[in-house]
Amino acid sequence: MNFLPPRFHPLRACLAAVTACCLLLPVTVLAAGTPTAAPSSGSLYAGPCSAGNSSYYTLDLAPGATYTNCLNVANTTTSPMPVAAYPVDGLTGVTSGAVYSNEGVALKGAGTWISMKQQDYTLSPGVRTKIYFTIHVPSSATPGDHLAGVAIQPSHTSTSKGSLSITIVNRLVIATVIVVPGPAAVRFAIDSAKIEELQATHSASITTGLSNTGQLFGKSTVTIRIHNSSYDKTNTLKLDNILPGDTIPYPFRWPYSIPAGTYTVTVTVKWHSQGATGTPESTTRTFTSTVASSLKATKQNVEYVPEASSQGVPLWVWFLVGGILIVVIAAAVIITVLVRRQRNLKQELRLSKL
Repeated sequence: MNFLPPRFHPLRACLAAVTACCLLLPVTVLAAGTPTAAPSSGSLYAGPCSAGNSSYYTLDLAPGATYTNCLNVANTTTSPMPVAAYPVDGLTGVTSGAVYSNEGVALKGAGTWISMKQQDYTLSPGVRTKIYFTIHVPSSATPGDHLAGVAIQPSHTSTSKGSLSITIVNRLVIATVIVVPGPAAVRFAIDSAKIEELQATHSASITTGLSNTGQLFGKSTVTIRIHNSSYDKTNTLKLDNILPGDTIPYPFRWPYSIPAGTYTVTVTVKWHSQGATGTPESTTRTFTSTVASSLKATKQNVEYVPEASSQGVPLWVWFLVGGILIVVIAAAVIITVLVRRQRNLKQELRLSKL
């Protein structure tokens, strides 16, 4: 039995290529949103020795427990690199989210639980080194979330050129979330709210004091209403984590102008008691604030979206797929024209021989 090879059809090839692009699209987006590399800073790389696919440690440790592990640190340059390693406290940034204490600042939180036998290293070029640390959870540790970390930074610093000299320090922090068992929840309190000028720009801002009085990291949604007899505006914003026990003076940029006058400022904070799946809770407080001179509208705060969130397909992916489709369709059209021209030439040659 003779098997004839299938005839090449350009349009079918085009459809096959389009289908392949569509099938690969979800895989491409997923791969792009999944972190696979350890944190890096120039030629210095660091990551947990054993934390699965995570770039930080999450540990369930009871009061009095001791835990030892390490960080993988690498120098990819061709010269030895002296580095310093030291524990840091986890803190809440002014606009929410986790930040870490600076080198030389006295530790007050969970950073005091971390000890290191050695803090100064010289990394050989192109070699991975393990830096060990030990966590001692005090017997008096309270239930809930505690954030600390180990910072790695080159011992040398760089200074920018120009009339204003700025010292640049590149460092990596491998976070360690220590969860102490026991009853714990997220709980927020509203401490203050005042209409203010944003950094001498004549723009409107509402500085709101927010506290996490619970024992777990907590994200929240904050709604602010400013009103009097002739004015009534509302704005809502989602915030990143506020660490347990921390208070931040959040500077809400107000997207509406505010005339001079006296206003009632109503602040409502909503959250989930046990994180995303907990019981919805909220609290509301009212304050009075006076505006001496009119303030103009400012750009509205951008809502926080977690890095690992996958809400929709990024715009660049659609441009990439669209470009591929245009190239595939153009190639199919050109091939079709060439194939038809070749067939016509063959047919004309046959007719000329008759």
